[in-house]
Parts: sequence; structure tokens; C-alpha cells
Amino acid sequence: MRKNWILNILLASVATAILLWFVFLWMDWYTRHNEYIEVPSVKGISYESAVEKLEEAGLRYEIFDSVYNEDFKKNAVTEQDPRAKSQVKPNRIVYLSINALARPKVKMPKLVDQSITLGKAILKNVGLKLGDVTYKFDDIGHNLVIEQLYNGAPILPGKMLEKNSTIDLIVATNRQGIVENDSIPEPQPDPDSKIDNNKPKPRKH
Repeated sequence: MRKNWILNILLASVATAILLWFVFLWMDWYTRHNEYIEVPSVKGISYESAVEKLEEAGLRYEIFDSVYNEDFKKNAVTEQDPRAKSQVKPNRIVYLSINALARPKVKMPKLVDQSITLGKAILKNVGLKLGDVTYKFDDIGHNLVIEQLYNGAPILPGKMLEKNSTIDLIVATNRQGIVENDSIPEPQPDPDSKIDNNKPKPRKH
């Protein structure tokens, strides 16, 4: 009876050891222990070329973002994660950010009746560029925007424009002599009031 008990324990131990060996063998196969792939660089190339390179390397891919960046061609990869030359397991997913096919659009803000300083800040904030600033004499006030133009024509607030479009401004000034700049000219003295420094001074008696 005792021998059978000991034999059962031995058999159970052997069975457990064999089971553990198979488990570790399976895990080693499943995780492909010590097998790594170097992630290729796909940043800056077209999406189609990037897919081809990743598939050849035994990797998967997934788009996680779409942006617009003027430094990249349309439909090019702008970012990748993991980075190039990273060591990863086979079949790993590489996440890609793709440059949009078209520029994003933004709403034209209302700049009329705003100061030129505020107008510049608003344009920058919404993603538009400031073009020519032309001053026009008007007693409405100084440095107030009176017209906003796109491609030489008035543009209404709320109109959708491509990001980084250029907006020209007509700005009112109630001061004479200001043309196409923000500076105020130095006041010139009246010619009739000039003092002739060459005129001899009266002698003191």
C-alpha cells in the first residue's frame, strides 16, 4: 500500500514536469523567444511604400492619425511608432500618422472694427497669415481694421478658407502721412516758424 502511494506521487511528479515542459515549450514558440525584427524607416515616404516595407519585414500597420504638414508630401508618413531601428517581435503593429491629401480649412474671423494688433493675433490664432497692411485715412479712428481681403476681394466672417491662406487688411488712420506701415511719422515743424540759426544774435549792452 505504501509502495503504491509512493509510486503515485512519483507518477504525478513526472506528469507535472512533462506538462510544465510542454507549457514552456509552447510559450517559447508563441513569443518567439529571442527573435526580433528591426523596424524599417517609413517616415517621409508614401503610405503605399510604407505598407510594402512593413509587410516585407513581417510587421503589421495601422493608421492612428491624419495631419497636415507642409514639410511632407501628400499621403506621406509623418510619424511612426515604434521608431525606425527599434527591435520588436514579429507581427508587431507599427502605428502610422499620414499627411492629409488636402489642407484643413478654418473659418475667417471678423477683424473689421478691431485694432490692427488684435487682428494680427486673431489671424495667427486661427491659422491664417497676415498679408499686406494698407493704411487709409479715415476719421473713424487710428489703427482700426476697416476691410479684410482675400485675393484682393472682401472676405466675410465665417467663410471657410484653407489653413495658412493670406489675408490683406485695410486699416484706418486719422493721422496724415501714414502709408503701409504701423509707424507714426515724426511731426515736422512749420517752415514759417523755423528759427534761422545763421541770423546774428542781438548784442547785450
